[in-house]
Amino acid sequence: MQTTLLPRGTSPLLILLIPNNIKRWEGSELKGIEWGFMPFHGRPRICLGQDSALMEASYAVVRIIQNFPNIRLPPGIPVYSSSMEKQTLIIVVSSAEGFKVLL
Repeated sequence: MQTTLLPRGTSPLLILLIPNNIKRWEGSELKGIEWGFMPFHGRPRICLGQDSALMEASYAVVRIIQNFPNIRLPPGIPVYSSSMEKQTLIIVVSSAEGFKVLL
């Protein structure tokens, strides 16, 4: 990180799409950066719809699993670990290559 001094009277501008680009936050040199990727921003100006969005996403996952109990990867598709932390379910909201499953 570097310090940047702005001239008096200058207003800083945050382009919200730049910090939310997940590719900016990949790599070992960025480990341990708190609040680096904030899809709902942080307190005190946290997104008012965060709880609703997370509940809606959870509901959608549950309904998909209820309707398609035999969801599995097609043969030949490798399984990748997304991180070292323990997780029980990983859902990608958006993927450039799509999400291929057999229903």
